[in-house]
Amino acid sequence: MLARMCDPNAAPRTPAPALDPQHPCAPCPMRSASICAALGADRLAQLKSAGRELNLPAGHSLYRQHDAVDALYLLRSGLLRLTTRDAEGREQVLAFRQPGALIGLTARARHAQGAETVQPSRLCRWPGNATALAARHPELAPPLLGLSLQALDGACDQALRLGRHAATARLAGFLLELLSERPGQNELQLAMKRADIAAHLGLNKESVSRSFTQLRRAGAIALPRPDRVHLLRPDRLRELANSTRPVLQPERPR
Repeated sequence: MLARMCDPNAAPRTPAPALDPQHPCAPCPMRSASICAALGADRLAQLKSAGRELNLPAGHSLYRQHDAVDALYLLRSGLLRLTTRDAEGREQVLAFRQPGALIGLTARARHAQGAETVQPSRLCRWPGNATALAARHPELAPPLLGLSLQALDGACDQALRLGRHAATARLAGFLLELLSERPGQNELQLAMKRADIAAHLGLNKESVSRSFTQLRRAGAIALPRPDRVHLLRPDRLRELANSTRPVLQPERPR
């Protein structure tokens, strides 16, 4: 995932087939950016009828760590976080999931992590696990495999990120990952709290705040508001994401 997100020549997604305006999935903005793009109109209608829509408030637990795997979820809008707790109850934020993400994809019988909404979210829920979904809709097997490989790449990227000593490199890589999931955009609305970002990056809140300031001083980003990041120089941000040294540039005029 990190290689793809840092590659400015990464191939765009293939558009989903056009649907009749009366099709129940026609209004969904995530159809082309999700596994649903692999299905034609009739098969998509079957998938739709087999599931149900969820409208959840912020802070709602979709499933908890060690719960049985009984469904897959497509995030249509909002934001989720995936978390795990150790034996002492300490929480680690493993990942954030943005619209278009498939939630609950695992080969295990029980979830190794929990999933919780960070902001009000809309999802589609389909019963069963990924194997059952692919058996019902063989067209979904390739995109499901692709998502599994991306998840493996993402785990490797996160291990590499946490192994870096520089907090700025961790934050720069995290911002690039978020931007990679929004092709063509150069601005991020950060719905997650600084504490969640810190828990995800293995830092404390103060280090995260300092790192945002350092990235701004380096000319890589602008911070028009605390919850908004504007990407100024993608090349500089990629350079900082791969650095093992702290940023020491003087502050530039805003």
